[in-house]
Amino acid sequence: MRAHGPAGVLLGIILALSATLSPTSVRADDVVSRREMPAPPDAEPLNADDPIVSAPLSTAFWVATGTAAVALTAGVVFGFVALEAQSDFDAHPTTSSANRGEGFALVADLSFGIALGAALAAIFLYAEEAPDRDPPPTAHSPASSVPRVAPMVTSSVAGATLDWRF
Repeated sequence: MRAHGPAGVLLGIILALSATLSPTSVRADDVVSRREMPAPPDAEPLNADDPIVSAPLSTAFWVATGTAAVALTAGVVFGFVALEAQSDFDAHPTTSSANRGEGFALVADLSFGIALGAALAAIFLYAEEAPDRDPPPTAHSPASSVPRVAPMVTSSVAGATLDWRF
């Protein structure tokens, strides 16, 4: 069965781009940080200031990010098409042109909602999967002075928390 109309076009764009945006698969066993690798016998030990090679982000993160980008693009495109249909309706008001414009506006609204949801999912996945990127504390920058941001989701509130002690 082939979907017709703006919703079918949007679905086709999302499916095509999400299939092309998925990164190559990397097993967690294939990624080893520098701190886990055994040092050669004649090598110096690692310092706390040495950079750490971290694991790549998951496929779920990239799919959510790609979906957010595609849905945002579709929302903008269908929004402009809806505005064009509104101009056509204002010039020659008919029921079919009104229905056409409302359909485009609905797809634009749905696309923006999908983009928001996918972007929030990508932010959450990044916050959960990304390694701790804070530098180790030094004499000039105690760990307590580093601001920390974390996602917060409850049954009635969604947002972020900021923890900054000084």
